[in-house]
Amino acid sequence: MAAAKLDITIEQGANFHMAFVVSGALTDLTGYSARMQVRRNVSDTDPVISLDSAGHGITISLPATISIDVNATTTAAYSFDDGVYDFELVAGDGYVRRLLYGTCTLSKEVTRG
Repeated sequence: MAAAKLDITIEQGANFHMAFVVSGALTDLTGYSARMQVRRNVSDTDPVISLDSAGHGITISLPATISIDVNATTTAAYSFDDGVYDFELVAGDGYVRRLLYGTCTLSKEVTRG
């Protein structure tokens, strides 16, 4: 199963939500964890965003729904312009499946409270 390309935009200062249902061979995500990182460039050492299903922005709802949520306070602190990301699922035995990849653009906030 090859990863799907999906370019995303995060609106600075607004809640970010993305949800999808995993299909195909992965119809039950019991025992899986998930992780996602955004970097300015693939070769950058440090990510500008790092999310995971251990309480950091990613929720896995059985059997196969994944939600990514970042609150408005957190997105307001983002300062990059654009970057690249990927999203991976990790099975209980450590097997990693890359599900999504693409560009991540930060749409800068104009109205601030």
